[in-house]
Amino acid sequence: AWQVSPAMAEDEAMTRAAARNWSGIEWRRIPVESNGIDNLSRAGPDAEGRNSYIARFTVRSPAARTSTMRFGFSDEVRIFLNGRPVFAGSDVQGSRDYRFLGIVGFWDSLFLPLDAGANEIVFVVTDATNGGTAAAARFAPDLGLTLE
Repeated sequence: AWQVSPAMAEDEAMTRAAARNWSGIEWRRIPVESNGIDNLSRAGPDAEGRNSYIARFTVRSPAARTSTMRFGFSDEVRIFLNGRPVFAGSDVQGSRDYRFLGIVGFWDSLFLPLDAGANEIVFVVTDATNGGTAAAARFAPDLGLTLE
């Protein structure tokens, strides 16, 4: 499950994620679907000018190490690890090639330098077309990591 904010303006979501400013946000716990993807739109409706969601979870690691996170999103994402930006990408329809439908899959990977203990992973996901907003993340099951 992810903790997901209500829809907000992209600039506000980016500023909050970079500063780890969560004051006043009413988080909703949204469980992932059977395919591992979380429908962020279930946190509430988006509207003109408010088409970004902040989705976050915590990874606990028994030791400092680099771990691979496979992930997907729709349509655009900025990913932060402990308040530091580590990825920006776009999966809008046609962005990979003219046949790409903008579907969510585990197409991308990040090598995350995790600290021992709690690590906060934050996705700022934006869909300006109001076609559905989603995020997905997974780690190899044998790394001793705990997801919260």
